Amino acid sequence: MAKLVTGYLLVLLLLLVPTVLNAQTPGDAMEKIRQASSKYKIGEASAETEEDARKAALENLMTQLRTTFSLEMKETEKVNKDDYNFQSESQLRASSIMTVENLSTLVFQDKKGWHAMTYISNSDLAATEKNRKENIKDLVELGVEQEGKLNISGALKYYTWALNMLSSFGDNLSMPLEGKNRNVKGWLKDHIAMMLDNIEISINGNEIEYDEFDYDHYSINLNLLYAGQPVSALDLSYFNGEREVKPIHGKNGFATLLFPDITNFKELDIKIVYDYPDEAKLYDPELKFVYESGARNRFEGRDHISLPLKLNSTKIKSSASARNDALTASAKASKKDVASLASSAGTSPIITDSKKQVERPVIEGAEALIESMKSVEKALKNRDYASVKPLFTDEGWSIFSLLTGSGDVRVVKSPQEYTVETCNLYTTGRGIPVAIKTAGHVSNETIVFRFDKATGLISSVAYALTKRAEEDIFRQAQWNMDSRYTLLKFMEDYQTAFALKRLDYIESIFSDQAVIITGKITPGPPSKQFFDAKGLYPNSSKNVTYRRHTKDQYIRQLKTDFFNKKSSTYKKYIQLVFEDAVISKVATDGFTDNEIMWIEIQQQYTSNNYSDKGFLTLQINLNPKGSQILVRTWTPEFVNLELLKERYPVGDDGK
Repeated sequence: MAKLVTGYLLVLLLLLVPTVLNAQTPGDAMEKIRQASSKYKIGEASAETEEDARKAALENLMTQLRTTFSLEMKETEKVNKDDYNFQSESQLRASSIMTVENLSTLVFQDKKGWHAMTYISNSDLAATEKNRKENIKDLVELGVEQEGKLNISGALKYYTWALNMLSSFGDNLSMPLEGKNRNVKGWLKDHIAMMLDNIEISINGNEIEYDEFDYDHYSINLNLLYAGQPVSALDLSYFNGEREVKPIHGKNGFATLLFPDITNFKELDIKIVYDYPDEAKLYDPELKFVYESGARNRFEGRDHISLPLKLNSTKIKSSASARNDALTASAKASKKDVASLASSAGTSPIITDSKKQVERPVIEGAEALIESMKSVEKALKNRDYASVKPLFTDEGWSIFSLLTGSGDVRVVKSPQEYTVETCNLYTTGRGIPVAIKTAGHVSNETIVFRFDKATGLISSVAYALTKRAEEDIFRQAQWNMDSRYTLLKFMEDYQTAFALKRLDYIESIFSDQAVIITGKITPGPPSKQFFDAKGLYPNSSKNVTYRRHTKDQYIRQLKTDFFNKKSSTYKKYIQLVFEDAVISKVATDGFTDNEIMWIEIQQQYTSNNYSDKGFLTLQINLNPKGSQILVRTWTPEFVNLELLKERYPVGDDGK
């Protein structure tokens, strides 16, 4: 009698008619499926080994699907081979069945050898196509949302992923876009091209910075605009004379490029990053297949910008007066008129109106504090850190020392003006734009200063949030200025603590009973799913492993990540970039004193061995004397805060 070989039956999701389920042997089950062949696509094969039988059965199924797909394309003429650079659309469509979760295989062995049947129901094929179209719509909607917020890197990424999926699978899809019902594939091709044409890159000022202490002696600052407005985020790559450097994360309309030597440069060779294949492979199984097949739309020429350099022997800005010759640069990417570009493409930039802001309390007569910041700027340029130690409190000096020791810190431009803001609790100075190079990675930050109200000394320093994140904290809403600055300071300190590996500070801001849920995008299926992820997280089907930690477990893991150089998880550098935020008050027992707040904020996490983009959500007990995190979760996409409020009410430990 034929027997079922335990451990070799592949059934990811078995959806069979009841008569099949009642079959006594795999051979009986195969016969039942043959009898219901009108409901299935079936591939069968026999071979001397189980592996060969499986492979042959799968290929047999693929052949049938290729034939079916080719006939469908001839009838509907949905696919235009000139649209994209694929060699065989039908082969791609058929092979993509390997990513379908309800593909099933039956195998058994008898005296003649191994026999295999691979099959999938027609209803499952239809459901797969329907789900894929919904996923594509989700990607387009995410792109529209990010473009509206001037997160151009995010918009280009989601749009390009959606376009590649549409092109790969030959799907015909329409949805409302820019007030009209449009063919999504055609709109995406026009819109991505229009976006790339509307990105303007120019050199900030006319001076090239020189630093004798760094191997990359020269730095050039760039202004980054989209449709005339400073971008919130844009990723670039460039050639530095020796190699291609990527990615450079431009934010707040600004980026810095570093070069070992630039004296013989005639132009800067810059590319706009619009495609993210590595992230795509982790984001979705079908996207993974699309990118592994090489199926990608290209926008050659539109993503490339050459900035001609005019280098003159006039004056150079040097950190230590190391050079007598001088370089100035003047260049701007030539772009057509934005209106004419949009008109010719039939699509226009999508930019949402900024949220109305409360007026921030900038104070006059803070010359002494501004002079302190100017002195720190000079010390950073000259690497003469000890000269400004008297300007700091002990704690402030400790944090500043960690900052200057975290990598090569370079002032990339002098602030147009220093400002000092104050509320009842804090006095804050803003700020010095710097580029920090660590292990080859360059991050662009702005240093902000907090002053002791009594002495005027610098009590702490941190990296500023992005303009978008600050706007969300200072949008018009019914909560007071002290609360806003407490939350702003907390989030600035949080992101800076990871960059500076301040484990003691991170440990202090988590409650001993904190609920800590981490998520990590993994190449394969999740190895350990958080117990209620499917109920809370809309994308739990993605390859995300959720883990719950106690505070001690979480701190031990961070200690390994921060300091254990022998560990595979050791981080040479960490950069957190926060973008858009949703903020909600839960309970108030006094302003900024046991005031419970939820904040869900978009986070770009970058390190030397792992990167992801998702949403960090914190439930924080705000307190000027020591705010604490009560709940910390991470998800790949936005989760309605009301779900989290219900799951983690104040005072509940989340068990």
